[in-house]
Amino acid sequence: MSTPYNTYTGQQGSDNWCPKIKNFAEQEGFRDISYGASFSGTQHQPCWEAVCYLDGIEWGRGQGSTKNKAKSRAAHVAYNHLDMKVNGS
Repeated sequence: MSTPYNTYTGQQGSDNWCPKIKNFAEQEGFRDISYGASFSGTQHQPCWEAVCYLDGIEWGRGQGSTKNKAKSRAAHVAYNHLDMKVNGS
């Protein structure tokens, strides 16, 4: 499934956005928050891509050198898009 949302690859410190999107999504009535992840690259230059799904619909993608970074970045994208939908900002 394609998504209108961007893949996040930028540097954003060490914040973990997974609990933030979980709490926000649950407040907005989403019941299922899940992730998919895939690996590419080499041992010396790893690249993970993760997708954040809310109730089975893709809301964000992220890339990182570790699976956790990729998941957090996907959660960050999802959080921003949910915030735009809810608050119009």
